[in-house]
Amino acid sequence: MVASIPHGSEVLPEPFASQMLPVEALRTDSHTAELYSFVGGLGATVVEARLSRYVADPNRDLDAPRFGPFPKGIVASTDGWRPLYPAPLAPDAVAERIALAHTSYHDALDRAIASHLARAPRVLLVDLHSFGVPLDVDIVLGDGRGSTASQTAVGLLESALTHAGFRVARNRRFTGGWIVRRFAGVEAVDAVQVEVAKRLYADPAAIADRRRQVPRDPERIAALRDRLRQAFEPVLDDYERWVRG
Repeated sequence: MVASIPHGSEVLPEPFASQMLPVEALRTDSHTAELYSFVGGLGATVVEARLSRYVADPNRDLDAPRFGPFPKGIVASTDGWRPLYPAPLAPDAVAERIALAHTSYHDALDRAIASHLARAPRVLLVDLHSFGVPLDVDIVLGDGRGSTASQTAVGLLESALTHAGFRVARNRRFTGGWIVRRFAGVEAVDAVQVEVAKRLYADPAAIADRRRQVPRDPERIAALRDRLRQAFEPVLDDYERWVRG
């Protein structure tokens, strides 16, 4: 299994940070690096962004605006409400950010997938996120409405998560971003986006104020991480047994 964690970092290095207007907080995919920190221990290869999605967002299609409002732009010009820059970035500045935080991420992802496929005929790619919008489920699995993964692979994930007590839906609002959509129709890669509800590890009132970062609640994060780890533990073995027939 390859695990992708593209939005968990809050790191905005220089000179990028000083080019931006001061804002109270830039909301990332709150605490997902910590929440999913167990996946490497299960034997997965982990590809994790070290830079904030506000440098450049690796989950955006290269056909998207290179510099545009969040959440559409690869390099976000706003945070959804406020401008992030006093003037539009020059094309070469945008290109630098994309090379650093988008191209390099997908290069790492491709290397991880190629390494797995050198040893097995198929690989499961899980792209790990969290969501704050109100939905009556705990986890949403996105497979591009059936285009990015086999139904067997998605079913293994869905069954394991449901058995662990999570309410699971497929393609409810979140059908998969660019990281999984890249693999639509690629038979050897089963790419699934996993979206976990933030309300399972954070205060709902804090989640509702989308202009501020969700406060860290270490006890709730740890409890949910344990539940997710127990759910994911059988998936790798079940997937390998299915692949090897």
